[in-house]
Amino acid sequence: DGQVRDENYVLTSFLSSKMHHAGVRCMDCHEPHSTKILQPGNALCMRCHTGTYPNSPKIDPPTHTHHKLNGEGGQCVNCHMPQTTYMQRDPRRDHGFTIPDPLLTKEHGIPNACNRCHADKDTDWAVAAVEKWYGPRMDRPTRKRARTIALAREGATGSRDNLLQLLREEKTPFWKAVATELLYPWSYDPEVTTLLLGNLTHTNALLRGTTARALDPLARRNDPRIDSALAKLLDDPVRKVRVDAAWTLRDRVDPQSKAGEDLLRTLTYNVDMPTGALQKGVYHLDRGESKLTEHYFRWAIKLDSYSAPLRHEFAIALSMMGRTSEAIDALKEAIRLEPIEAEYHYKLALAWNETGRTDRTVDSLVRAVQLNPRHSRAWYNLGLARNRMNQPEAAIAALLKAENVEQNDPDIPYARATILLRLRRIPEAVEAAQRALEIQPSYNPARALLQEL
Repeated sequence: DGQVRDENYVLTSFLSSKMHHAGVRCMDCHEPHSTKILQPGNALCMRCHTGTYPNSPKIDPPTHTHHKLNGEGGQCVNCHMPQTTYMQRDPRRDHGFTIPDPLLTKEHGIPNACNRCHADKDTDWAVAAVEKWYGPRMDRPTRKRARTIALAREGATGSRDNLLQLLREEKTPFWKAVATELLYPWSYDPEVTTLLLGNLTHTNALLRGTTARALDPLARRNDPRIDSALAKLLDDPVRKVRVDAAWTLRDRVDPQSKAGEDLLRTLTYNVDMPTGALQKGVYHLDRGESKLTEHYFRWAIKLDSYSAPLRHEFAIALSMMGRTSEAIDALKEAIRLEPIEAEYHYKLALAWNETGRTDRTVDSLVRAVQLNPRHSRAWYNLGLARNRMNQPEAAIAALLKAENVEQNDPDIPYARATILLRLRRIPEAVEAAQRALEIQPSYNPARALLQEL
């Protein structure tokens, strides 16, 4: 919903706020040199909210707060800018200017300022209080936006359409950028791609840069539209946008061009950090520079030798370079460091599959779904592996598990359709193929299967 979750720059939450979008800036509230606020308490907020400032709602503090004005609950900032103390000595107020909504706490675990103060009360008590005070006013666009984002992060069905609606209708560029990031899994979808390409010319630099990075999957497939669309961003007046565009085109950007130099300078600046060294390694990996790839991946691991994620990423790089046995060793090391991470067992299964060891592939996939029953790709690949082992019923069962978890992937029902067809269970095969087309009407393999039937 825009509240600060972990330690971050105060500017981040401010950029997400309705205040910033309306034109409020730091010096409207702060003295520029000392950063002290210009007026104490509610007087600062009431400079704008008396009904005389354009587009600023008029607030009557006694009726608005339902608290005594001389108490903690009567202070605007305690509801709309709750304070968090970092490192036991750095108190900061949230500059997202969010509206407390206990219902979102109940639905999605999003904190609310009411229960931060009234820690002795439960969420239902807070929900009842705000509903009594504000009624239908609580059912506002920001609540719908928070629900859309929360559900998308949970992988809920219908998230693609809801995110597209948010991207189209949201006025604040920050939230458009959030929707853009969450649409990453659907970047291949023609409707999503078209909308993203259109936002590359947006006046907001944050949105342009975020959109450039969201097109990365299409760039990896050498989609010609991406080179053409990002070409202008390589000369963008904002360096961050140039870097984002160059990163998406990293396998083919000219390192001596302005954007190419900007990207390399950024990557090199961060190479003394594990994640920075990792990113430099990815840059060289995608450019086919194997020696430099290995150098920076190993450097990242040296900087953080207890990091399982770094071993995992190194394994992926080794696999891409055709060094499967070394990738298996790296994944085993990642699993030693984090034995209950399902993704590592899943990737180990894929590596075993490359060696032709179907038995070990199945063992690793079974372990992956035991650790994470919602790992749809592990269930999907387990279905394929069971099918190769002439276990069609077990294969169908695994694919149904995958489909139950991930209902937006046409590959899953299509795979089920092919097995059912081989078993001559024609009506079920037709139903599965039709399900694939419901998910993606342009999914040609399912269309071809139906035509064959």
